[in-house]
Formats: sequence, C-alpha cells, structure tokens
Amino acid sequence: MLKNRKKIIFALFFLIISIAFFVQAFGKSNSKNENRIVIGDVASNNEIVEVKNVEVQKEPEIKVESRASATSNEIITKTQNAEIIIFDKKIEFSFKEGDSLFDVMSELKNSGQISFDGKEFNTMGFFVEEINGFKQLPRERKYWHYYVNNIEASVGISNYKLKNNDSIHWKLEAYK
Repeated sequence: MLKNRKKIIFALFFLIISIAFFVQAFGKSNSKNENRIVIGDVASNNEIVEVKNVEVQKEPEIKVESRASATSNEIITKTQNAEIIIFDKKIEFSFKEGDSLFDVMSELKNSGQISFDGKEFNTMGFFVEEINGFKQLPRERKYWHYYVNNIEASVGISNYKLKNNDSIHWKLEAYK
C-alpha cells in the first residue's frame, strides 16, 4: 500500500507541475502580450519580438484645393504639387504621394484640361502617342517625349511616380 501511495503522490505532483507549466506558457493575459509582434514563418518557426515604447504617428491631413477630380471637402494625406507643360500651356496640379504621371494625366483628361492617347507596353509602361490632337509623326521620326525637371524620362508615364515640385515638359521631337 505504501508503494501505491508514493505512486499516487508522484502522479499528483507531476500533474500539478504540468498544469502550472501550461498555465504559465499558454494562459498569460493579453495585457502582457500587447507589445508583441509575431513575424511569421522565420526559418520555419514563428519568432516573437518584443517592442517597447513604440509611438505611432499619424500622417497630417491636408485639404485639397485644386485637384482635377477632387471636391472642396475631400481630404487627402500628403498632397504634393507639380506642373505639366505642353507646348506653351502650363497646368499646375496637386497629387497624392505614390501617384504616377498616368494617374494625374488621366484626371486632367477626365476634367477636360488635356486630351491624350497612347499604348501600354508590358515592361516600359504607357507611352503617349497623341496629346491635345497632336499625333506623333513616325514618317518624320517625331515622337512625344517627356522631360522631368529637364531630364528626359526613360519609362512610360504609368511607371513614373511623381515627386513634389516636378516639372513635366512634353515635347514632340525627332527621335535621337
């Protein structure tokens, strides 16, 4: 009987230790885990990283005053300004960070400020073939080229992401 009593005491002790381990490992309250970020599948394991004293800053909101498709009540974060020059016509506009030249020109087209047409190429992006009724002249080797801050662009307008204060100058000129 003494042997069985020792076995029962040992089994109860092992059970209490096991329960304490599981409570410790899996039963922590959310208040202690709030600052943890799980990075998934790092070397086939989930890795837990402690983050302390993290401040999240909100981007400032700015009202748009002159954007082709915006209303006066629309709020956009991080608006920036640029200009497009076609022949002698200058169009100043505002845009959101991350907008492409194609995005902005499409908005200007939809608002009736310009017209353009062109063709999309898989890796190079959208290339303009006509602006405001002036078509390229392939027989004369004259094509639409655009310059960003006086430097000729090397990608289509859908691949060019605008930057604050960019000056986009369109020229119908002979291919070099």
